[in-house]
Amino acid sequence: MHADQRYIKGLVNNDSEVIREIYRKYYGRIQQLVTSNSGNVEDARDVFQEVLVVLFHKGHEGFTLTCPFSYFLYIACRSRWINELKKRGRRRVTITDIDGLNNDSLLTSEWRQLYKQEKQKQLFHREFRKLGPSCQELLGLSWTENPDTSKYNSLYEVAQITGRTYGYVRRKIAECRNRLMQLVQESCDFNDL
Repeated sequence: MHADQRYIKGLVNNDSEVIREIYRKYYGRIQQLVTSNSGNVEDARDVFQEVLVVLFHKGHEGFTLTCPFSYFLYIACRSRWINELKKRGRRRVTITDIDGLNNDSLLTSEWRQLYKQEKQKQLFHREFRKLGPSCQELLGLSWTENPDTSKYNSLYEVAQITGRTYGYVRRKIAECRNRLMQLVQESCDFNDL
């Protein structure tokens, strides 16, 4: 764990002092990166905030920083901006880096994986909200950890909680899962992941 893990902890804990420090110390570099590479101040702000949100979520999942925060943040924002430029239809993307920071392919790969996982999670939750209330309830219960056993609720437990038969719950959950997967796969964002 790197000493800069305190920034991840600060994001997770919504520590306003740490968040202000992150903006004060690092936003200018990201703004310079984006505005020097076909973007504007608003694009820089969006990229910076998107990366911080991903780090916030990953911090809640136990993400451990193994390099300086400034370097990781820069690579993450750089990768995010490259992806945005590609989406905008730039066939060839050339990024002019700020002096003193070199591209580390391992770190870039790590960031891309984190970013992809976050985008998958967002897609999944967005499509989940399109399901009917019954499907949301049953799937939600089946994905909820039982505090007594520290395991996810079984179909039998879901049937007991909802007052429905085991056969109904089993069939309905299978239908709901299939419908959710269909919604996810039909989403225009699915192929981008």
